[in-house]
Amino acid sequence: MDYRQDRLYPAFVHRELAVSWLAIASQLGGRHRWDLRQGRFTVLEFGCGHGLNLIFNAAAHPDAQFFGIDFHPSHVARATTQARELGLSNVQFAVADLRDFTEGPPDRGPCRLWPEAYDLVLAHGIASWVDADTRQALLEAASHNLQPGGLFYCSYNTYPGWLSRSPLQMLALELGLLSGHNTSEASLQQATAWLQELLGDGDTHTSPLGRFHPELRTALQALTNAPGTYLLGEYQATHQPLYVGPMHRACAQAGLTHVGSATLPELFPQMLDPIRAAWVAQARHPALQEILFDLAISQSFRRDLFARGVVPPNSSDTQVELASLPLILRQDSLKARQGFPTSMGTMAINAAILQTVDRVLADGPRSLGELAQELGKAPRDLLPQLALLLDQNRVGTDPFAALAAGSQPGLKAAEPAEITAFNQKLVELASRGKGAGGLLAPDLRLPIPLGDAQILLTQVEGLGLKDADRVQMVAMGILRAGLTLHDQKGQAVRDKQGISDLLAQLWQELQGAGMEDLRRLGLF
Repeated sequence: MDYRQDRLYPAFVHRELAVSWLAIASQLGGRHRWDLRQGRFTVLEFGCGHGLNLIFNAAAHPDAQFFGIDFHPSHVARATTQARELGLSNVQFAVADLRDFTEGPPDRGPCRLWPEAYDLVLAHGIASWVDADTRQALLEAASHNLQPGGLFYCSYNTYPGWLSRSPLQMLALELGLLSGHNTSEASLQQATAWLQELLGDGDTHTSPLGRFHPELRTALQALTNAPGTYLLGEYQATHQPLYVGPMHRACAQAGLTHVGSATLPELFPQMLDPIRAAWVAQARHPALQEILFDLAISQSFRRDLFARGVVPPNSSDTQVELASLPLILRQDSLKARQGFPTSMGTMAINAAILQTVDRVLADGPRSLGELAQELGKAPRDLLPQLALLLDQNRVGTDPFAALAAGSQPGLKAAEPAEITAFNQKLVELASRGKGAGGLLAPDLRLPIPLGDAQILLTQVEGLGLKDADRVQMVAMGILRAGLTLHDQKGQAVRDKQGISDLLAQLWQELQGAGMEDLRRLGLF
């Protein structure tokens, strides 16, 4: 297990790790009924890092209990401190090894009093970042710590999409080894520079490597804006992208059954163009269909959902629950767009459907059933389009709101006022350079990723300032508080002009659909 403790890994917020997102993914997938209606569910995350995803989940679901382990003491210390500063009592973190969970909860150490089993186990990115033995331990730990019917989220880098990046990993590793150590930032930079030189611009010079791996050039360009600590994790020696077939067999051997994806459009391969859709559909076996699907889209990253014991949904109950899903319009400025970029390529939605979505939701939340009635369709018929609209942040939904409004009076999710108070604490932390990487959307119970500087820029929206004045006001506050901003590469920016330039760039990126979305979500 090649886990380095000499550096902090970057902290990210992922909507796909939100309980509300996973609930809707399970519901749209239609293969397994993941029942969280009792409200008092439990969640365990392996490799929780800085704990941000559990922190947002804990704020969104105060009656539930959240637990996270990580091998890095500094990660756990930061997570524990931040949870305390935000006043959360339903989330705990511990320094622990996931291999101690392979036969169930450990009977020694800081996790010995934790629950016997969990409704949800999370493992983001771990499976392809560790060696084969640790990966097998991860799958066994997930299975042995899940309640029957519980859900396991497991994301990992995969082939064939990662094939084009393998030359970079190989060259960076070899350069590192020749320098007497493992992959380093220096070896990654050198490998990137050499490969860019070899590949050229693709017009005047094309090497055989560039012809056989055309996506490598794009991957190298993307690295220029990625934090070094993230790249070191992605390209370390033990990093092993996985084909879906062997991964799913290993999960099945551990007692885990594949039931869907947290990448919502991928639940509906029929949305592919007719040629690829027919090619994938020729596979009658579900496992083979997943293999063909990954080949059809050149998959590079999977967000798989597995169940420990599948509970087939009841058709009539499913129809009622789908019809009651509340929908809110998010980014109205996207109404002219019909093609949406996804992992499956550019996906399109019929213009009439998009116009009806905008019209029906323009005045406030409406249910999927009401939208379906306007379109003369059954709610189930709209699921592929709904998956795409949710994925693209064109609409939003909260499945827990539908449950709370139904026959489950015991279900307790955070009220909007509670989430507003939580966000106020996040703003205060951001003003001290200690934010949690985003804000929590009250009507969706989803984290909205935002850096500290972006949060501060949104908070002066109501003052009616010109863009330049807004930037200077926030810049003065940052300088006065002695905060340090970081650019996309993670490099510190401390001089006045550099801070102003970075803030101006961030504000420009927030304009348009970004600010519109935040406004509609009630985040300022």
